[in-house]
Amino acid sequence: MSPSSFSPALARPGSLLSRLVHELRSTLSSDAFLPFLGWALYSAYVFLHADAAVPDELNFLRIAKTTNWRDFFVATPPFAYGSIFWGGLKLLGSAYLARLAVLVMFVLTPYLIVRTMEAPRLKLAVVLLWLSFPISWWTGKLIAPEIPCMFLVAVALHAFARERLLLCAIALGLAVGTKISTLPALIFFVAQFTIQPGKPMLAKLRAVPVLAAGFSLALLFASPPIIAIVHELRNQSNPGTVMTVARVNDALLTTRWEWDSVFSGGAMQFSLMPIPFLLVALGILARQPRIFAALALTVAAFVWINVRTQTFYGWYWITFFPILLYAVARTGDKGVPKWLILGIFGVVLINTAEHLPLIMDQAAQKAEQIRIMGKRTEITSCLQQKIDELAPTTVFNLTEFGFELKSAGRVYNWAEPAAYTADVQLIGARHLIRDRYPSEDGLKGKRLYGNCDTVLIFTSK
Repeated sequence: MSPSSFSPALARPGSLLSRLVHELRSTLSSDAFLPFLGWALYSAYVFLHADAAVPDELNFLRIAKTTNWRDFFVATPPFAYGSIFWGGLKLLGSAYLARLAVLVMFVLTPYLIVRTMEAPRLKLAVVLLWLSFPISWWTGKLIAPEIPCMFLVAVALHAFARERLLLCAIALGLAVGTKISTLPALIFFVAQFTIQPGKPMLAKLRAVPVLAAGFSLALLFASPPIIAIVHELRNQSNPGTVMTVARVNDALLTTRWEWDSVFSGGAMQFSLMPIPFLLVALGILARQPRIFAALALTVAAFVWINVRTQTFYGWYWITFFPILLYAVARTGDKGVPKWLILGIFGVVLINTAEHLPLIMDQAAQKAEQIRIMGKRTEITSCLQQKIDELAPTTVFNLTEFGFELKSAGRVYNWAEPAAYTADVQLIGARHLIRDRYPSEDGLKGKRLYGNCDTVLIFTSK
C-alpha cells in the first residue's frame, strides 16, 4: 500500500491550501478576499522575521526559557502576565514558532468577526475599516500577551454571536487570565447579555452560575496565582489618581513612541480618530442602540482603568478593537441600507487619510529594522572596532537592536542617570524618529565620532 493511500490530503499538497482559500473566499466574499489576503501576507512577512524581534520580545523568550515550570504557576509570573503566556512561550521554545503562533491569532482576529456577518458589501466595508486601524499594521512587541488576548476576545465575540455562551465565557476567562488589562472588555459582554432582546430574564439568571463557573475555571487555568497578580497590580497602581481632561486625552489621543521605537499612542491613534469614531458611534446608535450602550460603557471602563492605573500605553486597549469592529458588523443585522455601506466606506476614507502617515511610518521603521538585523554581525564588528579605538571609560549602548559589545570600561545598556555621563554614547537611528540628531542631555558636550550603518557614535573624548 502506498503512503498516499493513508492520507489523500498529503498526497495532494495543494488540496489543503485550496480548501483554505475556498473557506476564506466563501467567508469573506469575493470583494473582501483580496484586501484581506494582501494584509495577511504582509503580516506574515513582518511577523516571521523573527530575527527582527524587539528587545522586549527577546527578554520574554529568555525569561520563559530560564524560568522553572513550577515558578510560573505558584509565584506571581513575570510582569504579572498570565502563566499560560509564559508556559506557551516555554513550550514553543523559539522566536520563530512564537511569532508564527501570534501571527495565526492576529490574522484570525478580524476573520472571526467577519464570520458573524452575512452581507457581502458590509463584509468588505468591515475588512477595509480594520485595515484603516494602525493596530492592523502593528509591528512592535509581537511576542507578547496582547495579541493572544485580542484573539481570545474575538473568539468570545464569535461565540456570543452564535449564542454559544459557555464558550464565550471560557474564552473571556482565558483572555483575562493571560493579561488582566483585558478586564474592561467584560463590560461589553455583560451589558450585551443583560440587555439582549428575546430572552426572558429568568432564563438568563439561570445561565449565570454555569457561565461564571466556566469563566472562573478558565481564568484559574490561564493563571493559577491570579490573586497574587491582582495584589501585585494593586500595589503598582495609583487608585488616587484624579480623572482629568488631560489624562483622558492622554489615554485616547497621545502620539507616542517608546524605548525601542515601538508605537504606543492612545486608543484612537490605534483605531478610529475622533471624527470617524463619532460617525461610527452615531451609525451604531441609529441601528443598534443596545450595542451602542454596551460600547459606551466599555469605552468608559477602558478610560477609567487606563487613567487610574496610569497605564497610558495604546496596547492596553488592544482587546477593545475587535469589540469596536464587532459593533460595526452588527449594524447589518436589521438589513443593510445603502446609506450604511456608503457611511462606513466614508469612515474608512477619512480614517485612512488621517492614519496613513502613521501606518507608513510603522512599515518604514520595521523594514529598516529587518534590514539592519540582517547585518547584525557586520555592524557589531564595526562598533567594536570603533570602541577599541576610543578606549572609553564608560559606554552608553542605546543601539536598540541588541548589539553585544565589550569594553574595558563600564557598558550601560539601560537608561539610568550614570549612563548619560558616559564618554561614548551609541544611538540607533530608529531612536531618532523625526530628528537626525537627538536633543538629549546625554549628548551635550559630545561630538559625532562616526557611524556604523545607522548607529551613530558620539564621544566626549
